This record gives sequence, C-alpha cells and structure tokens, in this order.
Amino acid sequence: MGNRATALTEKGEIDRARAAFVQELALDPDEFTSNLNLGVLAKQDQDYAGARRYFERALKARPNDPGVRYQIANVDLATGNADQARQSLEALIVESPDFAEAHATLARVYYRLDRRADGDRERALSQKLMDQRDAAQTGAKPR
Repeated sequence: MGNRATALTEKGEIDRARAAFVQELALDPDEFTSNLNLGVLAKQDQDYAGARRYFERALKARPNDPGVRYQIANVDLATGNADQARQSLEALIVESPDFAEAHATLARVYYRLDRRADGDRERALSQKLMDQRDAAQTGAKPR
C-alpha cells in the first residue's frame, strides 16, 4: 500500500495519499515510509506537533536516518527553536557531509542567529554540492 500512497502523492492526490498512508499505519504503526510522508504532509500543513510525532516514529523505525533527522531540524526551525535546529544540522553534516540541503538549511539557521560568516560559508558549500550533483546527473562539469 505504501507504493500506492507514494504514487498518489506524486500525482498530487494528497488527500487520497494521506488516507492511504493512514491506512498503512493502521496495519503497521511503525512503518517508516508512511510515518515519514505523513510527517512531511503535516509539516506542509504547519501541524508541527503532528509532524514531529510522525518523524519520531519514522526515526524509531530507522534510527539515525539522515532524511528524518533533517526533517526534525526543519520542524525545530519552523517552531522557533533555531539553536536546536543548529545543533541537529551541525551533527547531521558531520555524518553526511554531502547533504546539500542540510548545508542550505544550516545557512538559514546561521543567518537567523546573526552568524553571517557561517551562513555565507554554508550557503557556498551547499551551492557547490548542488552544482556537483547536477553535473553528475547531466554529465557536465561543475562550475
């Protein structure tokens, strides 16, 4: 069912996808993909408490998953806990140094914390990683 719900999400049928993910969790409350996707949908709806619950369940299923940890840091940032987001993102990029989006979000956190030089450094690193990823996908040389 997770594949069906994911396909519905990709087609933009969010309400039907949400229902399918909820159905999946009724069968297996610890199912990773459904918890992750429901967390993302809750975050998009600005239901940050709900998003955190789903992300924490997903993290229980896959401890230390970088994508889930990134999502939790985004919830922290959205709820005004920039310092917690900073700590989480700094730890995440130590373990996953090529995670371009984590660098970009950390740059936003640094700017919010009035750490402009750190923000500039992270933004540049994020752009470099994204350029490298784009070049690898297209076969072009990075800038």
